[in-house]
Amino acid sequence: MREYYKEEGKEFPDIEIEYKYDAASFLQQYAYAFTLAGLGRITGINQRQLSHYINGVRKPSKATIEKIESRLHSFGSEISTVRFV
Repeated sequence: MREYYKEEGKEFPDIEIEYKYDAASFLQQYAYAFTLAGLGRITGINQRQLSHYINGVRKPSKATIEKIESRLHSFGSEISTVRFV
């Protein structure tokens, strides 16, 4: 959009985009990158439960959602420190 506005000679507003997901939507969105086994290891939630959440069979509790979110953030922080030699 910034490029489009620039081409049109318009000023692009300074905005910040924030993505919010429910647990099932997030897990579906990133299924290409994470296996259930991998997500289970990251989140500490077993694969069967994760599968139920993804497929809408069950809804995670607020505590479980917070656990998933916290563990994913920790994983992201850990990954962001990787430096290859």
